[in-house]
Amino acid sequence: MNPAEKSADNTDTLILLVGRMDGKLDMLLTRDKEQDAKIAAHDERISALENDRAKILGIWAAVSVGLGWLGDHLFTTFWTK
Repeated sequence: MNPAEKSADNTDTLILLVGRMDGKLDMLLTRDKEQDAKIAAHDERISALENDRAKILGIWAAVSVGLGWLGDHLFTTFWTK
């Protein structure tokens, strides 16, 4: 094999390798976009769950205060007289 053939063979190999790297890079960029979309969807769902949890805790706090007031009122009305 003469030097010109070796150079052509090396060039073909390099072009093939660059093409493979380009394909792999495109695949990674596509996966990155998919992951970004999944993360955004997870953020929305987690925010909704956190908001619902805060509402439930607020309701429980209000119920607890109401029951505490009722208990105190009943205790002072019936047992302290």
